[in-house]
Amino acid sequence: MEVDALDGRPGVETRRFAGPNATDDENNAKLLAELEGLAAAERTARYQCVLAFLDPTEAPGGDVSRGLVRQRMGTLEGRIARKPKGKGGFGYDPIFEPATEPPGGRTVAQMKPAEKNEISHRGQAALAMGDWLRTRGY
Repeated sequence: MEVDALDGRPGVETRRFAGPNATDDENNAKLLAELEGLAAAERTARYQCVLAFLDPTEAPGGDVSRGLVRQRMGTLEGRIARKPKGKGGFGYDPIFEPATEPPGGRTVAQMKPAEKNEISHRGQAALAMGDWLRTRGY
């Protein structure tokens, strides 16, 4: 999760945003508190997923541990809602409104699983990696 108003935080600390053993609710509460008072236009955020593959076919001298790493990304743009809505999903889903929704619209936690899968940052990255792997014969 990257939030523009927080200079990209929580970023790699997404899971531990409110502390090392924080619950999803605690992480969401901390994020909402840090964005308190900001207008919808200032609450822009995105889910990011990066998949990495160590390509053993391109390993110098046959040393598989030194193969080239290939990366594929997926991004889901949106904004942080004013309050949690919905029971589906996990993590920040109850406070994340996809950009395809109007401010105050549905959060990812209110979407049907099939809808979420169609726009998922993880799904985008997995499809891109799958496409690349198929071109390489994996």
